[in-house]
Amino acid sequence: MVSSQNIQIVLDEVPDGLSGFNITVSLLDPEIAEITVVSFPGWNSMLMNSTFPVPSSSVWIKSLDGGNQIVPGAKNVFLGNITYSVYFSTLPVSTSQ
Repeated sequence: MVSSQNIQIVLDEVPDGLSGFNITVSLLDPEIAEITVVSFPGWNSMLMNSTFPVPSSSVWIKSLDGGNQIVPGAKNVFLGNITYSVYFSTLPVSTSQ
């Protein structure tokens, strides 16, 4: 069985604005989960900005605000979205009489 979860990466406040960033996201146990989707903010102006291909146990998100859309004092700045899948296994149970 597979369960997928989304994580939004949000910076709560940027008092001096934001020109760009580089974040690495890694899973602690790649045996049971993997990152399946990486999405970037709409204001991102970089063409190549993550470790590919996914699925992977580690990715980096690198973005540049070339259009100066993230102004000083901006709050709740969306930096990206990570979707990961966790793999559950079911063990067969047998009974004997």
